[in-house]
Amino acid sequence: VTVSSTGPDMRWWPINPAPTAASFSFEIERASVSTPETILLSGLRVRPTGTTPLSNANIYMTCVNTTGTCGITGVTAGSGGTNFGTLSSVAGAAVRLSVTGTATQTAGAGNELTITAYDQFGNVATGYTGGKNLTFSGLANSPDGNVPQVEGTNQGTPAAVTFTSGVSNTNAATLVAYKAETGSVDVTDGTINSTGDAAYDLDLTVNPATAGRLEMTAASGTVNAGATNELTIIAKDAYGNLATGYTGGKNLTFSGIANAPAGNVPTVESSVISAPIAITFTSGATDGSNASLVAFKAEGPVELEVSDGTI
Repeated sequence: VTVSSTGPDMRWWPINPAPTAASFSFEIERASVSTPETILLSGLRVRPTGTTPLSNANIYMTCVNTTGTCGITGVTAGSGGTNFGTLSSVAGAAVRLSVTGTATQTAGAGNELTITAYDQFGNVATGYTGGKNLTFSGLANSPDGNVPQVEGTNQGTPAAVTFTSGVSNTNAATLVAYKAETGSVDVTDGTINSTGDAAYDLDLTVNPATAGRLEMTAASGTVNAGATNELTIIAKDAYGNLATGYTGGKNLTFSGIANAPAGNVPTVESSVISAPIAITFTSGATDGSNASLVAFKAEGPVELEVSDGTI
């Protein structure tokens, strides 16, 4: 606030050197009472003192600790008296960012994030507006190496996000995560950020997408003809995550191993591999004991393939 007067015969000094949002007072001394003078207060701005913005408050005159007569002709002192105007709170400068969005998403799907700038008292910093270069962090790459992205920009690289009155625009910060995990999404503009308090970041659970392929391993890479070799089969999504939704009985067909010279046909769970074989999956994988392979021809190395007819 700036205080000035129209003449040389008046002086003042603050009673409250550090004004609060609720009040500001100063002391006046006149060298002469015969010449009218005017006091001008300008630049009055109120910043909130807590998380709840200040409600409108009137500007009024009151006299305290006076010597002699204090008053202004035609003005009634006190909060119930003459109203000289109204003060309202204004948001302070942005000191932190906050990330919100859907708490659960599927790998490869979009999650619309909202980034909000706050002042030191928890009010939306409405002056934080226009284009901002934001860098996001907190999520891992998928097993196949897919990097999380916001608006098509890889995590760790600044992405352009537009703000209006302290809040990112709708659909201006679309997150695509690829690894099935539980993590926390943080953001920074290089000066302020969402770190330092768990309430400012987005706690996110990323679930695997639907199964896109089957992978198979064997207990042994070398086996004698006629001996049993336990297979483990797992379903993965397009990004290499275990597709936990792939569960229950599946009819699988195997290929890649030839019949023995005597005509013996390879089997899995005692069924010939050329016909569909019922095998049970739990959360995307067999249990390592319900897909027993028996091969009869001495050959190799060969590649054993598996399909459920779709993947």
